[in-house]
Amino acid sequence: MKIFVTGATGFIGLHLLRHLLRTTASNDTIYCLVRDPKKMDPFLRTKVTICKGDHLSLIHYTKELLSCEYVYHIAAKADLGDGPEYVTHNIQFTRDLVSILQLSKTLRRFVFTSSIAAVDRCPSDTCTKFLNEQSLPNPLTDYGKSKLECEQILRSSSLSYTIIRPTWVYGPGMRKNSHIRVFINGIRKNSLFTKFDFPGKVSVIYIEDLVNAITLAAFSAKANRQTYFVSDGVPVSLGSLLSLIGRYYGRSAGYIRFPQVFPFVVSKIRRHLPLTVQNIFMNVLCATPKKLFSLGFKPQYSLEKGIIATMHWNALQYKDKNMLHALVTGGANGIGKELSIQLYGEGYTISILDKDKENLKTIQQLIDCTAYKIDLSKITGIHKAGKIIYDQANSISLLVNNAGIGSRGEFWNTPIEKSENILMVNTMAPMYLSQIALSQWQDDTQHHELVNIVSSAAFQPLPYMSTYSSTKAMVLRFTEGLIGELYTYKNQLVKIFAISPSGTNTSFQKVSGVKNAGDNLLSPNYVASSIRKLMRKSSGSYIIGYSGRLMSFASRILPTHIVVRLWSNLMRTYR
Repeated sequence: MKIFVTGATGFIGLHLLRHLLRTTASNDTIYCLVRDPKKMDPFLRTKVTICKGDHLSLIHYTKELLSCEYVYHIAAKADLGDGPEYVTHNIQFTRDLVSILQLSKTLRRFVFTSSIAAVDRCPSDTCTKFLNEQSLPNPLTDYGKSKLECEQILRSSSLSYTIIRPTWVYGPGMRKNSHIRVFINGIRKNSLFTKFDFPGKVSVIYIEDLVNAITLAAFSAKANRQTYFVSDGVPVSLGSLLSLIGRYYGRSAGYIRFPQVFPFVVSKIRRHLPLTVQNIFMNVLCATPKKLFSLGFKPQYSLEKGIIATMHWNALQYKDKNMLHALVTGGANGIGKELSIQLYGEGYTISILDKDKENLKTIQQLIDCTAYKIDLSKITGIHKAGKIIYDQANSISLLVNNAGIGSRGEFWNTPIEKSENILMVNTMAPMYLSQIALSQWQDDTQHHELVNIVSSAAFQPLPYMSTYSSTKAMVLRFTEGLIGELYTYKNQLVKIFAISPSGTNTSFQKVSGVKNAGDNLLSPNYVASSIRKLMRKSSGSYIIGYSGRLMSFASRILPTHIVVRLWSNLMRTYR
């Protein structure tokens, strides 16, 4: 089989090329028309046949084109704007390509990547319904007009073609000035515009899903001379999109709402406004993929998974990827899960230790991470985790001892095995793993961080959870002692944190038998983002949440016997 691809160094073209190399046979031939072969990955250059040039060079590759069974026309001037260059780079390019292929006797399918911009909205459109393949085109930019003209060129030809109209495409490799990446970097810089809850909805599609749609259409007999909108099928408001990105960046975003009069006014004068303004207040760029779904297409990436993957890639463009490896114990649930996702979004390579197999599978479906199923309540599990850290210590820039368990009840009625497990997970594991990491880091020339997650339960004796509070008190004092040793040693490359969150809404309450009805518990996401902020400070012991600060203060000013009686009544009655 022979394939011809235009625009193989662009965002969509590069992902398509990689997909084709994964799915085609080793003896298949892929021709790539590229202006500058140096922009192509050296490895990819060895796997394809380069045709150097642009649309003016097509005539030199007539023989190659006429020998191909599939042609993917991705190349275009893709900036959403106006100007005569769209005629040359888009319309004339497509016309010349189709003109040559009209002579082909081997072509099975010509796949053209168009755009939702080829349709846009008519002046009288209320934007309350999704665009579909029967919608009357009314492109508002020269870019959109050029794409529509290219579609018409194909329809006037005798070729077997399929037209793909992507909505907002996002993912690794997208341009720096492109929609969702602008949102990501805006939130990274804490820009003012990211604070607003823009009500306008858009349809989106993750790049890998788009590539799957393109190849599905190429090989489907039903897709011959058909046009398809491509999206994940669930339009999202720009405010919700900003909020989602902000959640995994540990920042507040998309929360300032506009008065309802704003969208109403915009709807009345929409036709006179720039497309950008229309889009942020109305559902201008929403399209249904129903027709494509009937072809058998099913998106594999949820918006959440796609956004996190894009954030991870974007972060790597600004950081040294070799120094961003975090290992999180108890990282498949609660605070650990949220922290793992946030760290991944910031460019970290993630390793997770957890005993819950199903939770590990769930987080692996969301982020690309290395998962270790290890039970830290067993000494063999602690030793196994220690060996992992020992083997990778110099590459681990951040170790988070987050795993923790507890149990509510009278100590004398609690099986001693359960108390032993609490001791192992909450004290032995962080102590053992911290020792291994720090011993390896002391002579290293790279920066490292150790975070031991404590609890507000560490600040006072806690009747009915005596073992749990005691273990957390031990971790707190242990970590504070390490910080003192670090200060004495004057190691400026290692930072150590003891972080004590107030009550947090995780599965801990249910598993340990603690009542949480009516409690004002912190969210795991808030705690995780707070941890990230605290890690920008110097080594030290920090508390997250007002209730934890109050508990710490009370334990210092009240006599111990009063604190014990107070918590005995609270735990017996409310907890």
